[in-house]
Amino acid sequence: MFSSLANRNLVAGIALILGGIVYGLVAVQRAAGIKEERGQSKVRRGHAPTIGPYRLDMKTGEVAKIVELTPSERKALNLAVEFKSERIYNAPPADFAGTSWEIILGAVDNRVYKVSAVLVLENHEQRDRMWRNLDGQFRTSLGTPAIASEDIITWDTEDGNVVMNRADTGAAHVVVLTLTSRAVSGYARIK
Repeated sequence: MFSSLANRNLVAGIALILGGIVYGLVAVQRAAGIKEERGQSKVRRGHAPTIGPYRLDMKTGEVAKIVELTPSERKALNLAVEFKSERIYNAPPADFAGTSWEIILGAVDNRVYKVSAVLVLENHEQRDRMWRNLDGQFRTSLGTPAIASEDIITWDTEDGNVVMNRADTGAAHVVVLTLTSRAVSGYARIK
């Protein structure tokens, strides 16, 4: 879908920015107790999905053709959270749920702690159809979400969490899946 480096960097930027926004919104919602489905306590069910060949806690050496973001690309993203020894990579696209997704990986000490999959669609009808399909798929495999709102759904899993969000960015209609490893809680933050 995106062949040029500039477009891949745009996708990386969208995923990381939306991921940071989602991280903040989820933290605020949890702190306020907003939209906890059925008032349930945190239940971890299942494992985060594998997106193509990408899975949480895999070694970066297992991934072919990843390209690390340059320092200027990282700076342009204005990341809210950074970890010691963190690297962010553009990875080759992966098939998931019947379509090809752009992939961004976050790693600390050569172990993937975050998989962000970005799907850019032509219109909001396509976006919403994919959203409903994924929502059904994840509710089947992961159960009731920990948090659900109109544009963000979060599931706690045994190995971390899965966050699905959707947005419109001008003419692009985006679905972003972000898988985050529980290992992140042990990483040293530098920002």
